[in-house]
Amino acid sequence: MAWFGKSKPSSAGNLFGAIDRGTAAEIAGALAQQDFTLIEMTNDEDGSKGAFTGEFEDYPVLVAFTSQDHAADFAGANEDLLDANGEMPAFVVRGKDLLRYLPDGMGVVFNPESAEEKVIPPQLVGQIKKLA
Repeated sequence: MAWFGKSKPSSAGNLFGAIDRGTAAEIAGALAQQDFTLIEMTNDEDGSKGAFTGEFEDYPVLVAFTSQDHAADFAGANEDLLDANGEMPAFVVRGKDLLRYLPDGMGVVFNPESAEEKVIPPQLVGQIKKLA
C-alpha cells in the first residue's frame, strides 16, 4: 500500500528506527505492535524447554525474529538447529511479552546473520522493562 508515494513502514521498521534512536519508551511501544518468532530449545539434561539464546559482543542475547521468513533463513544457515525431521521448532511470542522474563544483563538480537540484524543491549533492555 502506498502512502505519499512511499511504502508505509513495517512494524519491524518502526522498531528498528526506535532502537537506532535508543529511546526506551519508543522501543517499548514498537515492540508491543509486533509478534516475534523464537527458536525453541530443549535442555538435554532435564528436558526443559526455553528460547534459543546466544552471545553478541560480550553479553548474552535472546535470539528473536521479526518474521517467520527470517527464522527460516537462519535455520537454513544453521542446520545444527534442525530436528530429526529437518524442521526448526519455533514459537511466536507477543511483543509486549518478549522482554518480560529476560534476566538482568541479557540483550536481544533480532534477525541475526541477516542484513536486517538489530540489537538491543542489556542496559537498554533494563530501561524498557522498567516501563512495563
